[in-house]
Amino acid sequence: MAKATNVPYNNTIDLSKTLIRCPFAKCNTRLIKPKSNETFNVSVNGLDFLQAVKPSNISTKESSSDHVSSLEDEQSEPSNNPGSFIKVSDVWDFDNIGVSKEFPDDITISNGVNVERLIICSDCERGPLGFACFESSETGAAVKDVKDLQYYLCLSSVMVECTD
Repeated sequence: MAKATNVPYNNTIDLSKTLIRCPFAKCNTRLIKPKSNETFNVSVNGLDFLQAVKPSNISTKESSSDHVSSLEDEQSEPSNNPGSFIKVSDVWDFDNIGVSKEFPDDITISNGVNVERLIICSDCERGPLGFACFESSETGAAVKDVKDLQYYLCLSSVMVECTD
């Protein structure tokens, strides 16, 4: 059986045949096995996500596993450009994920919805790897139920292990 290698996400990868892992080589924790290949393009205003691979770190002499180890403690150049995300409706679908406390209301995604929480790797506590928000437009609710949070994992912030 061939050893699986972790690679940065690209849109030719069928996510339903992968495991998504923490991008840090010393961690490499399994975060989730996506149930589908569906992705969402989301622009987040005022929040920069960890970038799993810096283009300047990749050379032709490196193997796929070297790309993982090329991620240092520093983030690459931040970007507010729309990114590819997977949407997870239930936090318990994740294998290992950390969720922050409530986040300030000044960060919104492309449709004006507020980012409520950040998500990180629960083992190494690095990130952010994504965010959580309430998608309902109900503004009259006095208390928001955390069971209604929708989680978005940024695919440029993680490594992908192809399983098939």
